[in-house]
Amino acid sequence: MSFRRGSNVLTLVLLATGCRPSRPMSGGFESIYPRAAREATITVEGKVGEVPVTVHAGPPFDADGARRFLQGLGSYQKEIADDYAVLRGSLERHLGAELMARVDRTAVLQVPEFPTTWYLLGGSWPGAIYWTGPKGSSYHIVRTPEDPVLPRSWVRYNVHTTTHQIIRALGIERPAVWPRWLEEGLAEWSRLQFARVKDGKWDADADVLARLTWQRAAVRERLMRWKNPKGTGYIDGRLEPDWETDLLYKGALGAVLALDETLPGGAIGLVKEMARVLPDERGALAVVEGQLGRPLQTMGQLAPEARVALRESLASRAREGELPAVVALGQFPEAASSSAGLLLRVTERGDAEAVIAGITGLRYMGDRRLLDRTLKDVERRAGPDLRAALAADNRWDMAVAYAGSGREGDWYGDSAPVLYKGTGPGTGRPSSSPSTSPTR
Repeated sequence: MSFRRGSNVLTLVLLATGCRPSRPMSGGFESIYPRAAREATITVEGKVGEVPVTVHAGPPFDADGARRFLQGLGSYQKEIADDYAVLRGSLERHLGAELMARVDRTAVLQVPEFPTTWYLLGGSWPGAIYWTGPKGSSYHIVRTPEDPVLPRSWVRYNVHTTTHQIIRALGIERPAVWPRWLEEGLAEWSRLQFARVKDGKWDADADVLARLTWQRAAVRERLMRWKNPKGTGYIDGRLEPDWETDLLYKGALGAVLALDETLPGGAIGLVKEMARVLPDERGALAVVEGQLGRPLQTMGQLAPEARVALRESLASRAREGELPAVVALGQFPEAASSSAGLLLRVTERGDAEAVIAGITGLRYMGDRRLLDRTLKDVERRAGPDLRAALAADNRWDMAVAYAGSGREGDWYGDSAPVLYKGTGPGTGRPSSSPSTSPTR
């Protein structure tokens, strides 16, 4: 990771000029190994370097396709090794020898063993999956003709989790455990940094949305109570609703982006100080604010004129059809009335990505009844293909869950503008389930 420092919060306006549509994320998980074992009936064997490898292929691949896939696995293996070399090299440059020695007491930066059994799969497979195949096995799915037939390195998708493991390894007598907002923010920040090195560009859309989310007072307050589920470091559990997690992850990234821009030593300097002091979760905020020289909650706020300039830039892009700009407009509650009409028009376009962008922007605005009415309007107009696409997308699920969240959504909805006349921001319905959120 080559670490990027910001120059000024006004760069948000410049960052907002780049735009890429986000890929859909699917909700629900299904084990694919049993089906893969049944369908992948073509088998070829060979070597990748000196390692014997077996490829099982299913329709539409034949033996020649499976053989080409096997021959290409060498480049895949090299890409993973190169990605790990990038991670190690960046950490060595920025952390220094003493902290790297702490990290190297663990296996977090060791290149994983190369899988020796592969399943090459094509066609329709679930959007959110998990693998339960034999040890040393893996899989690659080609769903459409546009998908690459050879796998790409998965390291970029694992940088977030790896960053958690690196942070924990900085402890000496016990794992370093910092407040969840700081850990998750650093993990997301590291993910963006790695992607910048890998792709040669910075994800301006993610940057802008994260900073805007951090600027929402309700999110800032909530982040300070965001707990690691077991307190001592088990970080994979998620006890809050997905719509809440979405806001908290983005807000945490926004906080770290602002710290990186504000602190003389940037985010890496903060990590070094935290590794020196090794505070527990309760003492970490004092260390952060000691470095910052003022309360954390006051940091990273845009001046009113800068917010106006950024909103106008995003609105212009949104009118031109740029969907990340549509989403980001939802984080301007002070201009909700002027933005809501645009977001509603986007939901009427009919393609799934546009609908998702529009309802996500409305979810960020926070008027649950307006969102609920819009969801019903979309469902009423949608044909079978659009219904299927939305049903498989967890961003749609998050909007539905937030619209029906009742009291559980009040922490965010109570600070939202009233757009659905005569109803207020909340649904008034009691929650369908007791709160289990660790942030309460």
